[in-house]
Amino acid sequence: MPPPKKPLPTTHQLLESKFHIFFPYNPLTCPVTFSELIILLRKTYYFKLLPNDFFFIKPRLISPESIKELPEFNHLNLSLPTTNWPDTYSLLNFLKTRFEFKSPLTKEWINIQLNKQKTTDKPSLPTDMNEVNKIAGTTYPIKNKKDLLENIKKTGNHFSFQRIPDLWIQIIQKPTLPDIPNLKTYIEKNNLNIQIPILHDESFPSKIRLLREHFTFQRLSSEYITTPDLPEPTITQFNFSWF
Repeated sequence: MPPPKKPLPTTHQLLESKFHIFFPYNPLTCPVTFSELIILLRKTYYFKLLPNDFFFIKPRLISPESIKELPEFNHLNLSLPTTNWPDTYSLLNFLKTRFEFKSPLTKEWINIQLNKQKTTDKPSLPTDMNEVNKIAGTTYPIKNKKDLLENIKKTGNHFSFQRIPDLWIQIIQKPTLPDIPNLKTYIEKNNLNIQIPILHDESFPSKIRLLREHFTFQRLSSEYITTPDLPEPTITQFNFSWF
């Protein structure tokens, strides 16, 4: 008989060191799939459910000073604030997999100054956004934050400017997450592919991202979440002795 397996710890920090790279589980950064991770865990531990704290939920964006102290950020070799578009794209790709934040970021994060030599080659930004849309192929006013960076880049290809006028950015603030009955009504009305409570499985992060597209919240309470029923431990997980 194989040696008996250990009970799964209540927090992922107490797992054996070889598992630390996988937790808290984030499908965007984890080197293995959720199914593969379960198989790896079951080789050492016996359990029925993974605790909620084993899963990664994006927190609110921390300060630039705190970001600079993260080892994974230092590997990017970026300086804050970023001052060019390639570094800015790298920064945003890094942040969006780890934090919740609103665009545009402040100049503490992004402070792109136009090259003085190039400013002489481009006209100043017109005051009429419809003229900019016609020339640069932009879609002002911007109402969705995911369209912001693309439109700023298109604008910079044709005009010199320090910042986009505030009136050209009309991103609608999302409402706070409603209670469960109202949330279910909203989901049904808008045909969203989410069931409440949300099953805490491999698709959980994508369901949270979809929910965040419609509502503002920091962390879901337990009433919004249900955990999957994992297979019961098999007899090989135990060591029996007969006398």
